[in-house]
Amino acid sequence: MRDPLGPRWASVMGTQWHLPAMFAVVLLVLALTVACGGNTPSSSSAAGLSQTVDGIRVSVSLDPNPPLSSQDTKVEINIGGNGDNPIPNARVVVSLNPAAHGMTPVIAAAEFRGNGLYSAVLRPSGMTGEHSINVDFQWNGKAYQASFKKLSVK
Repeated sequence: MRDPLGPRWASVMGTQWHLPAMFAVVLLVLALTVACGGNTPSSSSAAGLSQTVDGIRVSVSLDPNPPLSSQDTKVEINIGGNGDNPIPNARVVVSLNPAAHGMTPVIAAAEFRGNGLYSAVLRPSGMTGEHSINVDFQWNGKAYQASFKKLSVK
């Protein structure tokens, strides 16, 4: 049978290695694509914007995701306590912080919408590149902060 990849490939890899070698190359390309930031759905779980701070779960979703420079970005923050009980009436402030030193963060107070949900609007004024988003909140006399690093603004 004639080698479909040509005699040079067959002489290097041997005929029995074609399919496993090609499968390995395809897997490597897919792994590199994912590791280098290939396209992922725009959702808070895909972006990894959820963490637990002192037993309180804080999740953030952005619209649009990733945020666009000089355009409003709607930020929804879901704050749940132990067992994911929603935390009502906390004082919540969200900030978008550029990675570049000396740049001013964009800060907004979030409004309580009910059932542990808070919302704010941020506008990254001409700042593109890597940012972090911080959610600072006070509840029952205690201060908390959730920080999400490596958020890209386009």
